[in-house]
Amino acid sequence: EFLRMGNAVGQEFIDRWWQAVSADTPFGERMRAYQKSILGIRQQPFRARGEHAEIERLIANFSQHGASVIVVNSPESPLIFEQYQDSAYYAAHVRFLRGLASKYKNVSFHDLAEALPVEDFNDWHHVNYIGAIKLGERYAEFIRQVMSERSNGS
Repeated sequence: EFLRMGNAVGQEFIDRWWQAVSADTPFGERMRAYQKSILGIRQQPFRARGEHAEIERLIANFSQHGASVIVVNSPESPLIFEQYQDSAYYAAHVRFLRGLASKYKNVSFHDLAEALPVEDFNDWHHVNYIGAIKLGERYAEFIRQVMSERSNGS
């Protein structure tokens, strides 16, 4: 469905969500497996390897060539974010992203982890089309800011 939970908002959305996640359906199975993997990661120590190392390599390359880079910590559904936001792993992940902005020239960091309400998500992590519209405005503002700074010689 385009909006998996219909037009539900707030507690009605949350109730429908947990019903769907608990159901013996392919969607419910996928969401429970994803939840388990995300929550399992929070127990591990953070190491900047794999995709984190590759992100840094790309940013270093772009920065070296004078490109502006906008690093965004993606929005998370409050229904899963509340389960790991206080973990040491997540704190180190955000420090890593924030550190890229201070380490490399022309790099900015924006934390949108808590930018959207629960009803703007189609699953744990992916926004629905309403969430995408809202984020589009935020991303456009980040780009305008960078372009303004570049044109002013900042």
